[in-house]
Amino acid sequence: MLGVCGTRTEGEVVRGPHGEGPTLHPAQIRYQAGPSNQTYRRAPLNADQHSLRMGFEVVARYDPEDPRRVVVVRTQQTFNPGTYVTNGVLLCLFGVGLAVWALI
Repeated sequence: MLGVCGTRTEGEVVRGPHGEGPTLHPAQIRYQAGPSNQTYRRAPLNADQHSLRMGFEVVARYDPEDPRRVVVVRTQQTFNPGTYVTNGVLLCLFGVGLAVWALI
């Protein structure tokens, strides 16, 4: 979305998505970017791809040449180590099941 790899930063959701009449406004995140660590408050370019609720911590990438252009990489909700462990165990069990089935 940025057209470049971007620079990683952390931030938080300061306003969730909300509607005013027929207009829907995307969520806004607050993050520090640039050489002077200026604080920005912007709607990410990919706000519709994540569930951004007020107070969530986010990992974002911003364009170093224009720090106002930002995308969310990961949210507090999408990063859960327990999910990765569970998926890994299930994948190993599936592999063992395939090996046993192939031997029969």
